Amino acid sequence: RPLAPPARMTTPATDRPPPRPQLPDLALPPLGAGDAAAPVPVRAPRRSAVLVLLDAPTADDGAWLRALVPALSDLEGWDARLLVVVPAAAARAALDADGAIGLPVLADPERRLARAAGVAPPAVVVADQWGEVHHAAALAADAPRPSADELARWARYLAIRCAG
Repeated sequence: RPLAPPARMTTPATDRPPPRPQLPDLALPPLGAGDAAAPVPVRAPRRSAVLVLLDAPTADDGAWLRALVPALSDLEGWDARLLVVVPAAAARAALDADGAIGLPVLADPERRLARAAGVAPPAVVVADQWGEVHHAAALAADAPRPSADELARWARYLAIRCAG
């Protein structure tokens, strides 16, 4: 006697993982690039985003970000980009206190990205090319910051997972 198919072929809604947070499709103005600079889209076709969200950056944050600059080629090799997001121009000045950080810094005074990702700055958010958040973690003041290698691993993961 043949086996009958199950009565219900779909998974109940309660068995599905909750949907991932989604970054809004918006463009933020770059800080320090002059008034004529075009806003930078947070989501870009075929590129994931590693976002560093800072509220009141310190010189230590600037040093950490400068240490990430050599890893940019690794991130770009995996079709990812690193963007620093702060609430205001004064925060940019704090980051550059000990020298330019060499990264794009965008202004988000309404903190829309942090709200959409479900984290409070300071935080790191990793999202795929469609804005789906795969990792969002607050940065505790006394905890070590993510290394360039850790951020590159996230970029590699998303490049492989979202290929095609």
